[in-house]
Amino acid sequence: MQNPYLDQYIYNITKIRYPNSNIQEKMRIIFKQLINGIRDITSTTEINSKNIPMGFLFQYLKPDIIKLVANCSPPTTRNIILKNSTFSLEWNIQLFETLITLDAKDIIIWYFLHIPYYIENIGIQLKIRELYIQMLDYLILHWPVNYKITEEEFIFASNETCMPYAIAYHNKNNTELLTKYCKLIRKIAPWINYYNPRIAEEIIKKAKTPIRIQSYSQQYSYSQSQLDKNNKENKDNKDNKDNKENKDNKDNKDNKDNKDNKDNKENKENNNKVKKRICFISDSFSTDSSVLRDRIGIIGKCDKTVFDVYIASFIAPEFYKGILADTFIKKYKTVYIHLKTPLNEARKQIEELELDIIIYPDLGMKLLPTLLAYSRLAKIQITTWGHSETSGIDTIDYFISSQWFESKEISLQQQQQEYTEQLVCFKSLGTYYFSPHTIFINNNSKLPPDYKFKTALELGFSSKTHIYCCLQTFYKMSTEFEATLALILQLDRDGIILLSNSFPYCQSHLARLYKVIGKDNINRIKWIPGLDKPNFLNLVAISDVCLDTFPFGGCNTTFEAFDYNIPVITLPSTRLHGRFTYGLYCKMNMADCECIATNGEEYAHIATRIAINIKLRHKIQREIEMKKHLIFQEKESVDEWNCFLEGL
Repeated sequence: MQNPYLDQYIYNITKIRYPNSNIQEKMRIIFKQLINGIRDITSTTEINSKNIPMGFLFQYLKPDIIKLVANCSPPTTRNIILKNSTFSLEWNIQLFETLITLDAKDIIIWYFLHIPYYIENIGIQLKIRELYIQMLDYLILHWPVNYKITEEEFIFASNETCMPYAIAYHNKNNTELLTKYCKLIRKIAPWINYYNPRIAEEIIKKAKTPIRIQSYSQQYSYSQSQLDKNNKENKDNKDNKDNKENKDNKDNKDNKDNKDNKDNKENKENNNKVKKRICFISDSFSTDSSVLRDRIGIIGKCDKTVFDVYIASFIAPEFYKGILADTFIKKYKTVYIHLKTPLNEARKQIEELELDIIIYPDLGMKLLPTLLAYSRLAKIQITTWGHSETSGIDTIDYFISSQWFESKEISLQQQQQEYTEQLVCFKSLGTYYFSPHTIFINNNSKLPPDYKFKTALELGFSSKTHIYCCLQTFYKMSTEFEATLALILQLDRDGIILLSNSFPYCQSHLARLYKVIGKDNINRIKWIPGLDKPNFLNLVAISDVCLDTFPFGGCNTTFEAFDYNIPVITLPSTRLHGRFTYGLYCKMNMADCECIATNGEEYAHIATRIAINIKLRHKIQREIEMKKHLIFQEKESVDEWNCFLEGL
């Protein structure tokens, strides 16, 4: 039902009723009262507002918020705002200035800084990005000096989400946008800016700042050449020593005694060597998330003779839920730091550890750790591909990636342009990944000892049905990928596609999907609700093929499929987020296998051919089975993480 306030000219009514009052102050009070009922004022919300995150509502509330702002404004301003020229910079500036007048900080933050989760098409996406950057430029220059956002206001307005989060799914270079976002946040929220006094003092004493290495690969090459040189020198020294031994046995004995003394001294020094202090900070460790599964092996195998390892999160230990998360928190309970809010409390806790290195595995996903990363709390601060996107934060020094996941078609310099941090490409995968079946089935104490997966028939699928599994979140569904899904259903009349509905699609997205799939085939889309891990993996295991979304692909879902020898069809992009599946195929020496497409049409033909052709599918499954050991529990990843962190 339409809310009556949306069509009433509240400004005019108030002016008539309270002729002697300060109309501007009155409007501020009334606007705040109305906006506090934000879930109830909308007439355009496309899904159940009581069951979804505010992220969706931010997108669909905009037309109604605009009406409300207009009706709380003087006539001239009202007329301009009601034109609703969404992609006009001048119109958005007028809206911003009006919201300043209404003292609506929360609306300003999410209206201008939140990236929509659903975008209708690529044309709209480009307009959104262009306007977003233009508004960042404007706000950086024109944000009122005395109009600061408090920490409580920022967290409340953002609904504890990272507002540019969805930008990662645009398949564009986001370094400019995220760099400007960082600059704006530092200006409007000064509480976010902090530098550890201990580190600042050390820098002042040294009278110079640390110099970043140009690239890890260059450093590694230099180290190897230096090692070769040292080996040659050692050989020459050994030859000279042998000649000397032949001439003078007495000197040899003296040299041996001296060497023993030197070795004893070195051993004593090594025993007294101060360990580097490292802390992994993430709120994603509290569940069996992809971030925890990517990192738990590396954390567990950090060299304890070299590092003291700590874990920190804003989630209390008692709220850790899941087979892996429960094991994780029990193992690291003695070195676990439950970070407090406000942020200055969390900073104090971190500073007490006197850290050398902080690793944020998933910047841009969870709000509080991302806000903390704006501080300089350790000498070296690192992020990696938990979010598969650069952070844009200038206090993050390195982004750890892998040569298997970065595009080989472009140079290191071109790869670096995708990151605001110094890009470090490991020669390993960079993850010590455990078999999902081992974790969630074999080691699941809640399952009976004789637990077995159900067959496709037992799950209600026909023996003639070809099952295409694509259990990904909705915001990975691009228009190009949805067209490919439609083609798959056209090519395979016995095919069904499993899509995840654990996080609901909005009505606009469903309408788009129904239109592209067509009414004749839409009933062959099977919506899968949220499942526990055993039932989820059961669906993966009985699938004929798994479909990797593009251009933003999967990573953990591919590990899961390969664990059950299920072929994954992929169309690699040129960016990190679209190359995990392809990289894993390459690591398994399967870069030329039948599962890798070059365009959407070829993707559909490959998927249906493998699903229909049992012999071809079994051939690929056998190859995956023989080679998947190369991607699980990769020791080289552990060695390289330890080497890199020790060498910083």
